[in-house]
This record gives sequence, C-alpha cells and structure tokens, in this order.
Amino acid sequence: MKQLLFSLLLATASLGARAQEYYLDLSRQRLEVPSRTLAVEQVLDGRHDNQTIGYTYRGLSNNRALAVTFRQGLAPELTDFIQRQLPARPTDHPLVLCVRQLRLNEEHIPGREGATAYLSLDAYLHRPDGYHFVQSIASHTSAQGTEVTKQHAGHLALLLSYCLGQLSQADWAAAATQPARTLAQLPADAPVARPSRTPVARQPAILRELPRRGIYHSFAQFLANQPDDRHALRLDTVQPRLRSLLAWQQWQRVPWVRPLVFDSLGRWAEPAGIWGFSDGQGVFVQHDQHFFPLRRQGSFFTTVGTALPDEEVQRRQAASRAQAGYSSGVFKVPAVVTDVPVCYAVDMQSGGLYPYPGLRAPIRPDTAYVYVYRPAQAAGPAQVQVWLNGKQAGTLRPGQYLELPWPYYDTLFSLCLTDGTSGSACQHLLPDVAQPNFLRVSFSPEAPLWQWVPTAQGLADLDELDRLRK
Repeated sequence: MKQLLFSLLLATASLGARAQEYYLDLSRQRLEVPSRTLAVEQVLDGRHDNQTIGYTYRGLSNNRALAVTFRQGLAPELTDFIQRQLPARPTDHPLVLCVRQLRLNEEHIPGREGATAYLSLDAYLHRPDGYHFVQSIASHTSAQGTEVTKQHAGHLALLLSYCLGQLSQADWAAAATQPARTLAQLPADAPVARPSRTPVARQPAILRELPRRGIYHSFAQFLANQPDDRHALRLDTVQPRLRSLLAWQQWQRVPWVRPLVFDSLGRWAEPAGIWGFSDGQGVFVQHDQHFFPLRRQGSFFTTVGTALPDEEVQRRQAASRAQAGYSSGVFKVPAVVTDVPVCYAVDMQSGGLYPYPGLRAPIRPDTAYVYVYRPAQAAGPAQVQVWLNGKQAGTLRPGQYLELPWPYYDTLFSLCLTDGTSGSACQHLLPDVAQPNFLRVSFSPEAPLWQWVPTAQGLADLDELDRLRK
C-alpha cells in the first residue's frame, strides 16, 4: 500500500513538473507592412534545439506554468499566417524567413504583470540557383497590464510587421551576390552581414564623432551625440545587486559605476530614467538598473550586461522542489543563471538591448585583435600580469605591448590585470572585429587604471613604442 501511494504521488509530481501548453492563436491578428516589395514563401525554424518560446502563468497565485507554443508548430503556422495576410504578387521578391530567436515572456509582481516579446529572423532571397542571405531582422516590444497573457499573439504580429518593414530598404541586387544555399541548409546557416553602405555623412553623429560628456535622457540624444551637459557629472563606484552566486563569482573584480550629477539643490544624485551617459571617453548604457560600457562594432554597439531571469530555469526549480516535497526525496535543482555576464547588441532603431549575436551577425565573423600596452614612462609596478579568460596571456613592463588575437566573435573576452601584490582588476567585453582594439594601461594616480583609446591614437602609440625599442 505504501509503495502504491508513493508511486501515485511520484506520478502526480511528474505531471506537475511538465508544464501544460498555451496555444498562440493568430487568427484575429493583422500584419501591416506599408510599401512592401516582398512575399514570404516559407518560414523555417532555425532556433537552437527548438527551445521553448516562453511560459505563461495561470491560477490565483500564478503558479501554474503553461508552455507557450503553436498547435500546428511554429514554422507551419507562421507561414500560413504571413501568406494569408500578405499574398504574393508577381513583382514581389520571394523570400524564406528563418527564425533564430522567439521569446514571449511574462513577469508577475504584486499588482502588476508585464509581457515582453523578442523576435529575430534571417531573410533569404529565393533565386533559381538557391537561397541568398539578405539581412538579419529583429524587434522587441513590451507592455504592462492586469492580465497580459492574451497580448502575446498581438505582440508576435506586431514584431512580424516591424521586422518585414525593415526589408523595405533591402539591397536585393547585393543579396543576389551572396553565396547560394539550399533550403535544407538554412536552419543551420550562420550568415555574415555585409558592411554598411551608408555614407559617412548620413551616419548618426555618435558613429562620426567622439562621445561628448553628459547624460543621455533618450536614445535619440545618444544617436545625435547631444547629451545633457548642463550639470557637473562624476562617476561613482557601486556594489552590484546580484541575484545568484554564479553571478557574484563571474563579476568579481569588475568595476561597476553609476553617474552622479550636481543637482539644483546642491547635491550629488543619480539621475532617474535615463538611457545612458558618457564620461567623455566611453559611453555607458542602462540595463536592469545598472550601467554597462558600450563597445563599437562597425555601425552598431555591443555591451556585456547581466542576464535577465531565466523563466524556464525558475519553472524547473519550482517543479523540482514540488517533487522533493511530495516524495521526501532528493532532486537536482537547476542552477540559477540570472545576472551572469552575457552579450547584448544595441538596436540602432529603437535603442533596446537584445541578445548578441541573435540581433545581427558581425560585419565578419573573423579574428579580433586586442593590443594591451603600457607607455614608456608608465608609473606603477615594474611588471604587470595580463590574464585572458582565466589563463595568463603574458606580462607587461613599461614600454611593452601584447597582441591578443580573439577568434571567437560571439564569446566573452574577459581580461584581468594584476601586479602580483594588490589583487587584480577585470572587465568583460566583445572586441571589435572590424578594427584593432587598443587598451592603454596606466598605474598613475592622475589617470585611469586602463583606458580604451581610438584606433588612430593606439596605432600611433604602438609605433612610438616600436621606435623607442629600436
């Protein structure tokens, strides 16, 4: 009898551990793509491992997890929806869309619910010889309300409209010169974006000028390189608020900063609701209540910030604890990966941060080169150790530099410096693959410990070091 009871309890726990399903219904949604010149022949599922789209939570205490999915499958239903909304015309460019990421998430806190959606796709032009990569397209949206589950279908239709609208300026002739792929190759394809053909004069000011010191209240101010500089600005170091032990371990010795402005009351205070700021040397973007440095990547920017809460891990944790409660047994609880360092790219249209390289491929997935150097008259210790992703990459004396090749364009580059006595300082970044990266190291009290310098200055500094050495 005890064995039977145990089996029933275990079966009940197992059923509870598997989330039931919530089916998206797009039948009442509409696509709005003004001035379109394309028709979608097919949508393919190119996500890694076909991961879950997301979860919705039902019940009075929001403890019933339902996996968001499609009744007939993602690719067939999106194909049918787009073709019904946007029927093909003889003059349209025939496309195949490959979904790379689709996430529909919910956040529940007392008195409020939030829904966020993120979609990224690769578009391929269908020609007689095969399928040619056109460009990566992506979008993001969010909303709040008392009950947000029914908003997911509308969010997905909105993202599809926005993404297809991004193809209104597609260079179809250039796409035809891209390598041809078969239809079967597309789900696993890793296309390479072409360098931007936008004339320099038409690029946003932040891509043409050195950043000006001040506060960016909006993304538009960032693009225009016109920060609010009416008040004095200084940087303050802060203790990060992290939610997992793994995150604490991975962010060790990485400095965290926030901006403080001298307000009208004569106090130093952190400005609220800002997009980011610049200290006149680098640019920082706000993400999850913290600020992280941006790095240029050709015509856009990347950063390394904290990973947002993983809803699937949270659900599995709750299911594992429920099983342990039913059976008094020991179950392995998945580790929390919230707040660990992850890569993001800035959407240069909306200013949002999205997973990288999911938002877009780099200009070329090639080797990045990072040069770490010390001036000839550098202050500080006689020798500095340089560590790259946990392994010693070399040592630096005054007047020396190290070349650090990095062939992993989508992988964190974790750099640490130590003088062997007073600990170390670290940072996470994504090096620019389009041009060399230069980090000047200084232990002078009048200068930062390290500073990323423009390419022209870095090349001139290294040329001078080579001249002195000869």
